Amino acid sequence: MDSTVIGGIIRTVLAAAGGILVTKGYVDDATLQALIGAVITLGTGIWSVIAKKKANAAVTTAFTAGIDSTKK
Repeated sequence: MDSTVIGGIIRTVLAAAGGILVTKGYVDDATLQALIGAVITLGTGIWSVIAKKKANAAVTTAFTAGIDSTKK
């Protein structure tokens, strides 16, 4: 699965769980939207850091092995 599919699944699950919380009266709609936005923003930031660390490790490994991954 690519990041677009996973992101869509996460947003759907958050919206469904949030709908339950709104229905039960634990949060209002505006608070729910703010919480979902915060979770998505934090998740995206964490995902970006992890992806960049993995990419950096791959490039470091390639150069260490004597392979220039920048040439095609």
